[in-house]
Amino acid sequence: MPGGFRRSDFARRFGLASLRVVNDFEAIAWALPQLRAGETRPLGKAAVPREGVKLVLGPGTGLGVAALLPEVGGRWRVAASEGGHAAFGPHAADEDAVFARLRDVVGHVSAEAVLSGPGLVRLARALDPTRLIANRRPSSPARCRGSRPRSWRHGCSCDCSAALPVSLALTFKALGGVYIAGGVAGGLGPLLDDPQFRAAFEAHPPYQALLAAIPTLLITCEEPGLIGCAALAQATEQVE
Repeated sequence: MPGGFRRSDFARRFGLASLRVVNDFEAIAWALPQLRAGETRPLGKAAVPREGVKLVLGPGTGLGVAALLPEVGGRWRVAASEGGHAAFGPHAADEDAVFARLRDVVGHVSAEAVLSGPGLVRLARALDPTRLIANRRPSSPARCRGSRPRSWRHGCSCDCSAALPVSLALTFKALGGVYIAGGVAGGLGPLLDDPQFRAAFEAHPPYQALLAAIPTLLITCEEPGLIGCAALAQATEQVE
């Protein structure tokens, strides 16, 4: 495969006794217990993460998802995931037309088809197919029909922005918090700060009380993956 490598060849070339390869969100998941207060900020009301599973996800070229699972003895284990390829659909009736347009473009609508860098552009076009900027690409979702984040909701309830975090939070019962990472997520800060994001996250009967207690946070440090790789290396040394 062009651009690929064999782990054994790579380790031998650089004189490494052992080598472990992890994807970006698996590395970020390892970083979660190491992040300091200034390296995250709450989305919506601030809440103290409880003991339990921590979940991280974020849009980029695709949609990354990983979970950090507590184990006996204070250790952690990471569950890597292909959650971005899970099926994704409308949450409310006023989103039906938007998802119909998405299906016309991509066929099967996965979470990644909507909640990723290219997916957000695709979603902007589906929200308002007549609004194009000079280079023939749609404006950002935040500006589909105006400059304020609330315009994101025009023609779409935008519960879809919180649908995947809610689904995964319930799947893993992520009492330790749901963390959103990546450069695209950072650029969407005003949208994620909009009260509707948090309201949509909690509005999932009959689990409103459970979801209300789960913090949602944006990772603000630049290289959480490197922090995670260091944490993984330390955890590996302790086991060995």
